[in-house]
Amino acid sequence: MPADVKHFDVIIIGAGPAGCTAALKLASSGLKIALVDKDPLPKEKVCGDALSGTVMDVLRRLPEDAYTSFLQIPGILPSWGIRFVAPGSEILDVPFVRKKNDLTPVPGVTCKRLEFDRFLLSRIDKYPNVSVLSGTHTRNVELSSSGDLIIVSGDNFHFDGKVVIGADGLNSFVARQLAGHKPDSRNLCLGVRGYYKGVSRFHPDNFIELHFIRELLPNYLWIFPMQEGISNVGLGLMPAQVKDNHSSPAAKLEEILSGHPGLRDRFSHAQLIGKLETHGLPVGYDNRKISGTRFLLTGDAASLVDPFTGEGIGNAMLSGEIAAKHISSAFEQNDFSGDHFSEYDREISRKIGQEIRLSKKIRKFAAYPGLFNFVVKKSNSSNKLKDLLCMMYSDAAMRKKLTDPWFYLMMVIDPLKTSSSYKP
Repeated sequence: MPADVKHFDVIIIGAGPAGCTAALKLASSGLKIALVDKDPLPKEKVCGDALSGTVMDVLRRLPEDAYTSFLQIPGILPSWGIRFVAPGSEILDVPFVRKKNDLTPVPGVTCKRLEFDRFLLSRIDKYPNVSVLSGTHTRNVELSSSGDLIIVSGDNFHFDGKVVIGADGLNSFVARQLAGHKPDSRNLCLGVRGYYKGVSRFHPDNFIELHFIRELLPNYLWIFPMQEGISNVGLGLMPAQVKDNHSSPAAKLEEILSGHPGLRDRFSHAQLIGKLETHGLPVGYDNRKISGTRFLLTGDAASLVDPFTGEGIGNAMLSGEIAAKHISSAFEQNDFSGDHFSEYDREISRKIGQEIRLSKKIRKFAAYPGLFNFVVKKSNSSNKLKDLLCMMYSDAAMRKKLTDPWFYLMMVIDPLKTSSSYKP
């Protein structure tokens, strides 16, 4: 072993929301933590910039009043709901339903990812036991020959620790090295995003917009209002869709914005700020092992992106929080075995995997434009049914009804009875 090796208790590879959340939850333990990222920090990340209720909930549980401090930073815009636009162009506005015990003043916000990551990193600066190492490219992660340490090394560093967290995103190095995961294009969604100024006709309460356009189904085009009259605009495509259309995601976005009858007028005076950028989203969580002896995977490294909404920050932060809890337990029991961390897999499956599996089923229904148009039209004609869909969006148990064919049959037969049959 090299003489200049540095010793840590916990090594976190990736300083995005998952890695930062894990570091913040572990910081007060006194453990010596390395937070390693290959890029200078904070870094620009192609993202939808929408922070969900799950993000707000995790922020409230971070130390030293992180949530209140976050609401005071410039650049955040509160959002009070979602506007769904069906393939037939009918609009369904779904306000965020507040839980009875919800103490947060806003249910969701939009905020540039660069500023959100900057905020999380600023919270970590308060803890001298957490070393943030940017521009540090990991080249190797492995168990020591004795199995009592994890070895992490790169071009200019060599660390060892008791446990490593893989928070290094799509095509995670830790997932490949320790879990044996391989890239799978079948579970990859390609997203393209740009910032536009001058988009018109937003909901007065800054609803984020999901446009389900026939040629994109089951994916969608999004328009998220932000501060200073800027909008985050993008769309998602499966690799097969890109291949079949013989055009890039960026070209497809420009084509739709300039030609779609429901969008071209809104973008007639809009200006693209900067350039369109493409990124990949791993939406293939399928109960693969995301932990083992001395390692855990979080966020995109564990493929925890919601396959219907494309939202990943909330699940990333929640998985980082859960990982920190199980690592604390491992130090208390001095047990870093795969058997010990298997409970992490089970908890992720219960709290995140269940919703992802449900979203996969809903996504299949979204592929049928006639069914999508029917649900939106029926909901707009019945306030009770519309309220039911509002509850379904915020309640996973209620949302399961969207995968039940009987639910749609009842909408045809008796919409009022449908809404009264499914009570929270």
